[in-house]
Amino acid sequence: MVSTPVLFLAGALAGVPALFAATAALPAGYPGSPYQGKVQAIPGRVFLSDFDQGPKNGTWHDYETKNPWACKVRDSTGVGLQIMGAGGDKGDTPEADSLVKARMGKCYLAETNTGDWTKYTVKVNQAGAYNLSILSAASETQVPFVAVSLLNGMDSAGTGQITLPLTTYFHHWVYTHNLAHLTLDTGMQVLRFDIPGNGPMNIDYIDFAYSGAAALKGPEGPAREGSTGLSVRGMVREAGGRVRIEFTSSGRAPVQVGVFDAFGARLHSETIRPQGGGVSAVSLPEAAISGSFSGTFSGLVFVKLDQGAVSAVFRTFLAGP
Repeated sequence: MVSTPVLFLAGALAGVPALFAATAALPAGYPGSPYQGKVQAIPGRVFLSDFDQGPKNGTWHDYETKNPWACKVRDSTGVGLQIMGAGGDKGDTPEADSLVKARMGKCYLAETNTGDWTKYTVKVNQAGAYNLSILSAASETQVPFVAVSLLNGMDSAGTGQITLPLTTYFHHWVYTHNLAHLTLDTGMQVLRFDIPGNGPMNIDYIDFAYSGAAALKGPEGPAREGSTGLSVRGMVREAGGRVRIEFTSSGRAPVQVGVFDAFGARLHSETIRPQGGGVSAVSLPEAAISGSFSGTFSGLVFVKLDQGAVSAVFRTFLAGP
């Protein structure tokens, strides 16, 4: 069997390897629309105050019921928004100070809480690898962290946990370069920005800097080309704090199922003997994939299937509840 450096994408046709999937589309049934009709672009800067218009738990979720801060343009959502400069904002470094001054009078995402999230319609104009940099401020004793995911109608990509630096004061900002990396397909997609734990913090924007074309690689090297008969149908939540990974395979030979996080660390391994001609599944505790996330996990998960001499890696995504 010929081996090539490609990844079989979850949701794509099995046996059709490609460096990148076809142009992405928004997830079916997504209830949101771009704020003020303006789609944010990647490569470029995504402003977190400009989250999509739409219903609670559809385009945003927030611990508070009303925005308590000075930026009142979106009070009905409850998402905390503050005006740059209202709290004595300045940079902790000369670079950050220059960036803060350029944003005076503009709104930013303010005093986030654990479990908050917002979504943004974005257009990825160039397929390839990206470095993510963030302008943020946080002076709590617990080190804050966030997560970034991009969802579309075919596949999803996520950073896993991103650790943000503590600053000298809650309104003293820092611009942190290359906090995370993503490999993205072109097309319209939905960016989800999560606060999985250790809020509060202030965050203004995420810069997506293009760093070059790259294959979509999974853990333990690339998947092999061929009509494998292997595919991952998806990951869904079950009752009792468990998640279920459904997959198909060829014949009744045992399938070794490996589950990896966004960093390629092995989370779970199990051998399943398929019944033949249908869908098989692995059920495991959500805690096995949540890692250091506190609260409900959502994000990118790699699934590696091995059946005999055939192997394939798939990217799948556990959506929020």
